[in-house]
Amino acid sequence: MLYRARVVLGLVVLALGGSCVSRDSPTGVGERMPAGLVLQPALIPSPADGSALPINRIRVVTARVPDNAVLGDTVVVVQSGDPSCTLDLRTMGLTADNSVLNGPGTITNATGQTLTLRYTTVGSTAALINNGTLVANGTVNVNGALTASASGLIRLQGDGTTGFATLTVAQGFTNNGSIELTSTVSAYGATLAVPLGNTLTNAAGATITSLVGAGGSRTIDTTLDNQGTLIVAPGAAHSLQITGSLVTSGVVNLEIGGLTAATLYDRLAATGAVTLGGTLNIGLINAFVPAIGDTFTVTTYGSRTGSFVTTNLPTLPSGSWSVGTNPTALVLSVIP
Repeated sequence: MLYRARVVLGLVVLALGGSCVSRDSPTGVGERMPAGLVLQPALIPSPADGSALPINRIRVVTARVPDNAVLGDTVVVVQSGDPSCTLDLRTMGLTADNSVLNGPGTITNATGQTLTLRYTTVGSTAALINNGTLVANGTVNVNGALTASASGLIRLQGDGTTGFATLTVAQGFTNNGSIELTSTVSAYGATLAVPLGNTLTNAAGATITSLVGAGGSRTIDTTLDNQGTLIVAPGAAHSLQITGSLVTSGVVNLEIGGLTAATLYDRLAATGAVTLGGTLNIGLINAFVPAIGDTFTVTTYGSRTGSFVTTNLPTLPSGSWSVGTNPTALVLSVIP
């Protein structure tokens, strides 16, 4: 694969795929550059190396950068006007570390590729289309339009290097694919936020999954319209906090493995109003068998309207299930 570019005074010119490229001068004034500039392979960091490209600013990006490259402390300006002026991740993975990706062009993460954003901002003039895997580490802001396609996965991942993972999508968006909130190595939280006045819609056929990972809080900080499937800690027990209101006409999956909320059985907790509908699925884990007299407060909320249309509960060896609601919670009980 040919990478046409040149490093000059700490700046990089990417000219792959055509002449739609310019270099930022030290004064910040864009300088048009010809195509055909070649970056020698020795200057391209290998994926195993893990080092960053020695660049401070990129303007344009009409093609490819080295496979699995890391852009460190970088400003990328994806231009528009020429249809070829797009950062199109079709054949490689890319990590943007403490960087800014600006428009008015489009950033496309193709199916099968991974775009990792660490402490990075996507500007309000850039459109981001995720058809592959988008990983958010640390504080990540997407201020432009976000398209989350059916083939795409958005993973918010806290870890021992970047700490908590917080992805803020300023304009709200519709998830047509999969979203995961998780952590690795240590108990760091993961938060998906959409500012007040905008909504996160989980479309029919889409999933949002809160994973236990290595521990830590899991939060959706917005108004959530769940038309798809909302899953809390599959195969384990944890809690998912919704700091805002919830409307669900889709599916909610929770599991019970003991008598302690968020530790032995799942809890979905909304601070605002909930409108219930759709389906509630309850499963059993840890070989736990609920007994008569056991109660499980599986959902809490500020206020409630509606009820789940369908509630699928596990078979009991004795007793029967009672589904009760009060002003602030939905409680499952085993009665004689």
